Amino acid sequence: MATNTQSILSGSNSINAKDTFLRRVLFGNIAFSIISGGAFIIGANPMGAFMGIPQPLILMGLGAGVLLFALGVYLTATQQPLDPRKATFILVADIAWVVATEVILMLDLFGLTTEGRWLIFILADIVTVFAILEFFGLRRLR
Repeated sequence: MATNTQSILSGSNSINAKDTFLRRVLFGNIAFSIISGGAFIIGANPMGAFMGIPQPLILMGLGAGVLLFALGVYLTATQQPLDPRKATFILVADIAWVVATEVILMLDLFGLTTEGRWLIFILADIVTVFAILEFFGLRRLR
């Protein structure tokens, strides 16, 4: 499987070499999603206290959802040929994450600590960068 991933990232054996940039962005999204999803699950108790979320199950559920998202991104990124509709769905999901974060922050929905607010703001900024790069990657497919 590592060889398949390496050939996909390098653009070799690819039906459409224009999709290499988008695949690389998607693999970055996968890595970030695994790290953040894993952190939410493994560190649910201390992270919950840091963020002001009293129920660690909330962060564990969020982490599980992010890991499932990472799996979906992986399945899309390794597909030959890369399906632009699935990649667009990932872009829309990233935009939805950012919009949801802004709603949470503006309405103070969970009574987060200042540190918790900063943390989800920074995570949303990173997701925004992925969304922008995915947009440009999708444009290159045209």
